[in-house]
Amino acid sequence: MNDLIALINFSHLNHVEFEELCFELLLKLGFSKVTWNWGGADSGRDIEAHLSINNSLLGYYYDRFFIECKHHEKGVPPEKLNSKIAWADAEKPDHLVFMVSSYLTEKSRIWLEKIRSDKPYKIHVLEEAQLKRLISQHEDIIKKFFLKNDKVTLLNDTKKNWLIHGIVPSFTTLTFLFENLDIDSLPTSDLVFLYILYYSNYSKMEQLDTDRSIEISDL
Repeated sequence: MNDLIALINFSHLNHVEFEELCFELLLKLGFSKVTWNWGGADSGRDIEAHLSINNSLLGYYYDRFFIECKHHEKGVPPEKLNSKIAWADAEKPDHLVFMVSSYLTEKSRIWLEKIRSDKPYKIHVLEEAQLKRLISQHEDIIKKFFLKNDKVTLLNDTKKNWLIHGIVPSFTTLTFLFENLDIDSLPTSDLVFLYILYYSNYSKMEQLDTDRSIEISDL
């Protein structure tokens, strides 16, 4: 799990890609009627979604969510949140969620705490660390958004994490490297690194699941 979190770097995404990431994560988390307001006026939310709830007294019902995606390198100040609060006040969803690629400033935290009790909807904040933990549970999302970058850079980061931090890459990461690197052009040291990782951690998986085995006969 730790090595998957290490692969998640929001700085590799632009604003639109971060919104798309949030959209796909919501689908994975069981939300329905997920609508991404891409390319136009968002009416106070980047994404709108519903979550079904099964209550023994009331039966099934849906809560309506407004989701605002904030892709920032630094802390998000209150003025970046204020207009979304105003829209939620006007349209009254059940929940307003801020999905933040960085973190809220202290002023934003204090302000949200002060206004929470006065709102008819619930306010939630998911910051960088929380988002990474959620995303790390979905390897297909990681592969789509974070393993599409420079394959050599990924190999170097994987080597560093293993040699310095003792983090063994996931099978998904190793598979991606084998399938996308030009093996013939790699130096011997990189070939040995991949060979050792595979045989010390994953070669026995062939006996359990032949569909997931890696072809390394060319090494």
